[in-house]
Amino acid sequence: MAFEAKGTINERLSGDAVKAPGVVPPRFHAETRERQLPSGLLKSTQWTFDGISITHVRSELNAPLTLQLHDDSDVITMLFNLRGKITMSPDTQELSASQHNLFYEPECSSHIHAEALPLELFLVQLPKNKFLELTRECPDELQLFNEQLKAGMRTALAAKPLNTDLHLITGINAMLQCALADALKGIGLKEVDVIIECS
Repeated sequence: MAFEAKGTINERLSGDAVKAPGVVPPRFHAETRERQLPSGLLKSTQWTFDGISITHVRSELNAPLTLQLHDDSDVITMLFNLRGKITMSPDTQELSASQHNLFYEPECSSHIHAEALPLELFLVQLPKNKFLELTRECPDELQLFNEQLKAGMRTALAAKPLNTDLHLITGINAMLQCALADALKGIGLKEVDVIIECS
């Protein structure tokens, strides 16, 4: 996944090095970037492992910002808005602080418009097949979502954003506070599994 900040200038926040043609992606890859934009500082950290991409974005900007998500692979996006207020398109969902949702769009190309600042986002992206494998015995609420996934339809888990409860926040914090790459790799699938079950 790559981010691009839209405004007076464009900045890519996460590179495509792990997806470059002819390059075998490492089992674990971490990348942190900072971009000084005219409206302030934008920071992002991305961890990639076992086909899963986790991205944490923070900004202390003083003007609205639009982020564009790019991914040419077939992925599910779990978007958690931790601070600020955003609008996610093309579904045009508004997420306030401590809200989240689960999205699927074939050939992922979505926009996140940050309206209330500061901004803090946490995203987890899984390949569609891996998500379906993890949710084989999913609760009833996920059944319709999974059927739409299998049909290749653009969809969201909920028509309105869901509240991010303590279990989800604990799982997110466990990832963000983990300083060791090997430890993150070890807890990664476990925490992603917890997040999916709690969504």
